[in-house]
Amino acid sequence: MLMPSPTARKLNAGIVVLIAVSLFFCAPRGKRSAEKMDAVAAAPDTEALETYVYECKNERFTVQTLADTAWLYYDDTTVVLRRQPAASGAKYTGDGFVYWSKRDKARFEIPERSFKNCRMNKREASWEAARLRGVDFRALGQEPGWLLDLYCGDSIVFLADYATKRYVAPTPEPRVLDDGAVIHFSSRTNIHRLDVSIVRDSCYDPMSGFGFPATVTVTVDGNGYIGCGRALGEGGICP
Repeated sequence: MLMPSPTARKLNAGIVVLIAVSLFFCAPRGKRSAEKMDAVAAAPDTEALETYVYECKNERFTVQTLADTAWLYYDDTTVVLRRQPAASGAKYTGDGFVYWSKRDKARFEIPERSFKNCRMNKREASWEAARLRGVDFRALGQEPGWLLDLYCGDSIVFLADYATKRYVAPTPEPRVLDDGAVIHFSSRTNIHRLDVSIVRDSCYDPMSGFGFPATVTVTVDGNGYIGCGRALGEGGICP
């Protein structure tokens, strides 16, 4: 049922400091292997997970940590690493892989290759965490701050008015309009109506100062919110 939650906390300002690097309806990712899916499934579904994104010239690594365990996502591979003693920083190893971090820098070793002086991209962390949770499309807006996570075939989660209101509705079949330039979702419950329109049109977020490939309009019971968004899932938005 679509119901607001008055106890929801205000959105952390960090989630709105992002950079858009994806295409509009399709995030270019490699197809997940069975091993990668197994490793993702093995990761605990908890808010205690910390997510980090590192960029090493033309390579990119995502790491999630919890206590003495780290999950390393690289290309089409996911490896579970265990923490090891280190003279400084935090060091995790396993199956020939090494993740060694200190402040905002890290070193990675994979079979036959190593990457030094990798730098943390803090802006991408919350988006990668959402993608690993299965979010297919994410959007945000300002004044008042809001955040939308869309899961194909499951639910739309919308945090409105600085997360003081939370709405959850089933994800309907999308309507594709204007030769694919617009994707529209219209969801109803016994009490509320939630509409989401995703338009292929560049969008600028004033809080972060970055551009996004889609302009997004969310309407709840006639109240409209306008912001920016991008695809996270593999294969586009609800193909």
